[in-house]
Parts: sequence; structure tokens; C-alpha cells
Amino acid sequence: MRCLTARQQAVFVLIAKGFRNREIAGHLGLSERTIKGYVSALLLVFEATNRTELVGLLSGGGGDLGFSSVRAVDRREKGRYGRTVR
Repeated sequence: MRCLTARQQAVFVLIAKGFRNREIAGHLGLSERTIKGYVSALLLVFEATNRTELVGLLSGGGGDLGFSSVRAVDRREKGRYGRTVR
């Protein structure tokens, strides 16, 4: 079972809703470059080749965003320079 942080889950949900990186960045108050990093990490972890495949893998192919094979990690993430990111 793979673990996603709360921030990774938030990025994934917005990807699944069809948001572009710029829109996700604005919605979450992060830079577009940071979002690109999250998207790239999600693609690598789940061995997906594109966003569509990623959504299919994480939603179980049924379109329900239930994260059936993924559990959340309740922890704060450390950003660049050791600052805590919520």
C-alpha cells in the first residue's frame, strides 16, 4: 500500500478534476514549479506515464476518487530550506 501526504492527495484530486498545473498552484497557494514537482513525483511513484493514467490507477479505474489502494500520511512536509509546508 502506497502512502500519499495530504498535499499529494490535494494535488491528485485537482488533477482528477481536470485542473492544469497553473490552476492547481493558484488554488493551493503554491508555485507552478512546486506543483510540477508534485505531479512528477506522483507519476514516478505510481509508475504512470501521464496524468490520465495516474488518475485511472489511483481511482481504481472506476472514477470514484476513493483512493482504495492508497492511505494518507498525516505529517507535515518539509519544503526547501527546511521550512514546514502545510
